[in-house]
Amino acid sequence: MVQCVSEEDCVPDEELMAYFTDEKMWGMETFVNLYECDRELISDENYVRKYIVELCNFIKMKRYGEPIIEKFGEGDLFGFSFVQLIYTSSLVGHCVEKTGDMYVDVFSCKEFPPSAVAEFSKNFFKAKDVKYGTLFRE
Repeated sequence: MVQCVSEEDCVPDEELMAYFTDEKMWGMETFVNLYECDRELISDENYVRKYIVELCNFIKMKRYGEPIIEKFGEGDLFGFSFVQLIYTSSLVGHCVEKTGDMYVDVFSCKEFPPSAVAEFSKNFFKAKDVKYGTLFRE
């Protein structure tokens, strides 16, 4: 697993995508932890839906059907969770309204740029901080 906590320890997207292709990996998964997002944005179903559609377009993933988006939970765990099937696997996320945090997983058997996904997500939800990591499936 390659984890990126600060700019200094990040592996460039080009290297990760080349490794995926050169080593003939079956899939790659990137988790993105967003901290202190704009709470209004992560609490707005239409905005979450827009994020899903735009992220899929950004990483050139073809969506399969409409996303499933549900708001549920209790206390610290209340917020939207979502699943978007893509033709190469899925996009899954969880929003925590109380803290403003958001957790996203992108899994695909087609390569995509992990740091670009993290930066896109950070900007989209106006997060104050982001951490992400990538692992490969053989």
